[in-house]
Amino acid sequence: MDDNKIEEVLNSLDGAERAVPRPFLLTRINARLQQKVPVNFWGAAFAFISRPLVAGIGLLLFLMVNVIIISRNKNTAGSNIVIQNTNTAQYEFAINVASIYDIENQ
Repeated sequence: MDDNKIEEVLNSLDGAERAVPRPFLLTRINARLQQKVPVNFWGAAFAFISRPLVAGIGLLLFLMVNVIIISRNKNTAGSNIVIQNTNTAQYEFAINVASIYDIENQ
């Protein structure tokens, strides 16, 4: 049965002919490639920004701003000292534990 399918596939190309393109196809393709497309503002801006030198400078500037912001935050974080009152935390824990074992509230 497999031999029949193989023969059928091989014989399916017997009547095939070479593909013929439409007349002047190559001329039309070349004319389209040589047409100048008007460049708008956004296309020109994207072309300028996508240059490797401009993109590299932008990335370097972005990283420098981040480093400056992080270093300033570290300097101010060390000067702020927060004093926590531990007495209130102890009392809150004692109240919560007492309410867990309170039989009347269940």
